[in-house]
Order: sequence, then structure tokens, then C-alpha cells
Amino acid sequence: FQAFPVFPVNNTDGSHRIEGIGDSFVPKILSLDELGPMVRISDTDAIAVARLLNNRGLSVGISSGANLLAATQKAFDLPDGSNVATIFCDDSKKYLSTDLCSGSKEKLSCDFKLLDYRIMR
Repeated sequence: FQAFPVFPVNNTDGSHRIEGIGDSFVPKILSLDELGPMVRISDTDAIAVARLLNNRGLSVGISSGANLLAATQKAFDLPDGSNVATIFCDDSKKYLSTDLCSGSKEKLSCDFKLLDYRIMR
């Protein structure tokens, strides 16, 4: 098992649109040295993927879009047959006043298409 932290690529001055990640606060229960290398995701891509998921009926927030992109990136680095999991931490209700729900059209910087998904509990 490996876990990879997700960090906003455009977090040079602390201003990014992925709420809840990339902040300088690290909880005492988190040992960064036990995690894999950081996966950097742009907030524009995170918003675009979160919108894609919302349009497919999954009410998720911006950090969930970032998590899915990071999991997808790591999946390409792993051997065939490997399993990859991610967590969608919250829903989109908290983001009604953010760029996630605005009329702007964020464009993905990479080729990403959601073919299917599976929910496990």
C-alpha cells in the first residue's frame, strides 16, 4: 500500500482554488515521510474534473477532482493489474459560491475521459 499526497501546482503564494489541500498546516498524526512522492495538480484541472463528475451525478468538491486526477496519474506509473483507490472527501454544496459552480468554462490541460466508475463501501 502506498499513499500519495496531492498538492496544488500553482501554490507559489498560497493562492489556489483547491480548498483544504496545500495549506502549510500539517496535522501531528500525519507523517509525511511515510507517504509517496507528492502529486501536483492544477486547480483549473481539478475544477474541470469535479464539474465532469458532477455532470455524471457525483456531487463532489474541487479537492475530489484533484484526488481523481492524482490517482489517474499514479495509475499510469504502476504495473498492469495494479489497483488504485481515491477518496472523495465532500460534496459540492460547500462550493456554490466558488469557481466550481460559476459559469466559467475551465478547460483540462490533459486528455481525460471518465469511462466508468465504481463505488465501494
